[in-house]
Amino acid sequence: LGWLTLLTIWFAATVLRGRRERFAMAALVSAFAFVAVLVAVNPDVRIARTNLARADAVPAGADQSGEAVDAGYLASLSADAVPTLLAALPDLPPEPRRVLARGLLKRWGPEKEAEADWRSWNWSVARAREMVGAKAAALQAMADGAVGCPAGASRAGAGT
Repeated sequence: LGWLTLLTIWFAATVLRGRRERFAMAALVSAFAFVAVLVAVNPDVRIARTNLARADAVPAGADQSGEAVDAGYLASLSADAVPTLLAALPDLPPEPRRVLARGLLKRWGPEKEAEADWRSWNWSVARAREMVGAKAAALQAMADGAVGCPAGASRAGAGT
């Protein structure tokens, strides 16, 4: 919205004042700059980290039901968030862990790779499918409600 506001102000300052030749190039450059900022900020990773920080903020001995974490929403984030989610998964309370593991398998699991088309390939999705595929057995155990963290689901190798 901020970018659109600036673009509208620039439109008013140029086109509406009879200097339309100055508008197009500045609009194009600002669009590229805005996309570069979005790539650098990586909103889905920031959203995942913020949501997961709520789980870490629950004091020891408090209700560990996991209500502080919206696991369903976390599972709906883009492929960019998968490394962050996999790294935090073992530390989540049981119910959000189960929901998130199920969501990751459903969205990025090995069976989804067969549906992939080479024309829509991108690095983030390929990395997410690879990481979830490598931990599919542990994620399935978590999705089935296994208590604790199965072997192979530790933070090691999850990366960020």
